[in-house]
Amino acid sequence: MTTPSPNPESMGQLPQEQRRYIDASEISSLREKGLRIYEGEKGGSYVSSDQEWINDHVAKGHKEVTEQGTFGGLTPHPDHKPNVYQWEDGSHGATAPAEGIKKAKDEHGQPIIIEQHEFPNRGARSIPANAKEVHISTDPTSPVQAKWRNPTTGKIQISYSKKRAAQMDAEHLEHVRKNRTDIQQGIDTLKNMSAEELEGDETATCLALIADLGIRHGTDYSIHVDGYPTGIGAASLKKHNITFSEDGKTAFAHLDFRGKQAHPQKFSTSNPKVVKALKAHTKNKNADDFVFGTGPNSQAKKNSTMFKKLGGNKDILVKDIRTIYATDMAEKTLAEDYKSEDLSNLSKREFQKIRNAVGLKVGTALGHFKTEKGELINHGGQALKSYIDPDVFKDIQPQTDIQNAFTPDWRAKGPKDERDIDKYAETRKRKEENRIFGIKEFGGQRQPLVKTWMESLQEQGFFAPLIKDCTPSQMWFLNNGIDYVGTFGMNGHVFVEKATFKPTFNNPGISYNPSGRNKDGKTTEPRPAVESLEFDGDDSF
Repeated sequence: MTTPSPNPESMGQLPQEQRRYIDASEISSLREKGLRIYEGEKGGSYVSSDQEWINDHVAKGHKEVTEQGTFGGLTPHPDHKPNVYQWEDGSHGATAPAEGIKKAKDEHGQPIIIEQHEFPNRGARSIPANAKEVHISTDPTSPVQAKWRNPTTGKIQISYSKKRAAQMDAEHLEHVRKNRTDIQQGIDTLKNMSAEELEGDETATCLALIADLGIRHGTDYSIHVDGYPTGIGAASLKKHNITFSEDGKTAFAHLDFRGKQAHPQKFSTSNPKVVKALKAHTKNKNADDFVFGTGPNSQAKKNSTMFKKLGGNKDILVKDIRTIYATDMAEKTLAEDYKSEDLSNLSKREFQKIRNAVGLKVGTALGHFKTEKGELINHGGQALKSYIDPDVFKDIQPQTDIQNAFTPDWRAKGPKDERDIDKYAETRKRKEENRIFGIKEFGGQRQPLVKTWMESLQEQGFFAPLIKDCTPSQMWFLNNGIDYVGTFGMNGHVFVEKATFKPTFNNPGISYNPSGRNKDGKTTEPRPAVESLEFDGDDSF
């Protein structure tokens, strides 16, 4: 059996898009700046391009917004605009000089950036290159990593941290389970509407189209840096996005538009009621007119109001229609594509293969793409993570028994057993960190007896802390312009909280009295009092 390759991130490595590979001549200066030097899996040294960019951004004097409001707690990035890349023909520019010309890449497969203007976002959502009023977080642990204003609609958009985005996905799926009956009632009402009812109601037709094809609502509509619309969905369709055809007695409506990140989206429906209604709503309109209403923002509000009314529930969302569409399609795929197979006793590998195949089929139907080796391909990861209810696979998921729960060591493994990949990854990560910090393991010692303060801080995302002061039990440090207090725990652990400063009236100073003749024994510069914040244990974002 072939041993699967470990995930680089599980071995303390950064994702490829967050790396900047460096020469040996840069290592010394970058370490002086407090940046961690990583060793790649296949050789080569690199730093976190995100952290390097943020350090430079803070050094420019940009201050965090302290007022309560839309951008409170974030730092403005007024210089945000499209990056300038090198292209395969040797030219430099923000967009391709001609169709088919791709970005030039370095020896590590990374695009060559001539001018970096865009925030190298660590969040789950990319910031459009032409976004307005961009504000970013300099704290890698913040649940909100960036906010900006849609350049076309003016709507505030948010990039959450990957951890927070995963929590929100789980919360949304739980919301759909809780309100499934009402969501389904709204969908069924739409599907049972007559062609005449749809022809007379643009909002009902827009919702029926979402229920029929599972397409996005389309509230992220904007103009891309290349000058053409992107982020289109049902609410932002224009007449030129829809064409009609006939095959014998069957009529079709074909949708062709650009979705998120300018990815091409193509859908077709032969639902006679929907096709007839679309023909009615596009009649007598110009090619660049919106099919539904006067624009995506106003139409989205109408859609939301109507769907809540149809379902009899003020908590349900138009997005829920797409989630139900994906979950129903996954259930149908599992039942039809594997009806002749015995799924009662699958191995983990067999289960994962089937789950991925179902996810890919659903992801393709939803129009999900990813870039692989410079090419756009369909993928199922997003569907599995955000749209398909995990309960779909509950009945075929391998059950953990006493044999599966036991992880053998070298004494119990036979020659055909694969190694414990988790322990292998942890060992690689530990040895890499020990090498960086100069910690040596001796004899039978399996790991360092204690970790250093710096190790503990870096594990928590503080890669370049500036130590301001220490006491036997606490340290005060600065990271990306934010003050923190770290309380020392057992075995090198540091418990970090944001620091607050309160006025002090006795103005204690630092004593300097080597000769014993200085009666006052204090400098004129007061030392700020540092007080740690108290956080509620159930603080949620």
